[in-house]
Amino acid sequence: MLGTNDFKKNNARTANDYYEAMNLLLRKIITIANVNRLVVVSPILLAKNIEELDNEFDQQSYSLSIP
Repeated sequence: MLGTNDFKKNNARTANDYYEAMNLLLRKIITIANVNRLVVVSPILLAKNIEELDNEFDQQSYSLSIP
């Protein structure tokens, strides 16, 4: 599960990094747990002006939170 902390300035990566990490995690879970369905919960969409509301986030944080 991703959380909004993953989108903080000090933690932020690229959208592709998140995609690849989530893909790897899901493949491992499917293999180990032998399941064919999973529910993935994603964090909320951050406010467009998040950097004004919380200095731990920036515009990139907002961009990464867009589904």
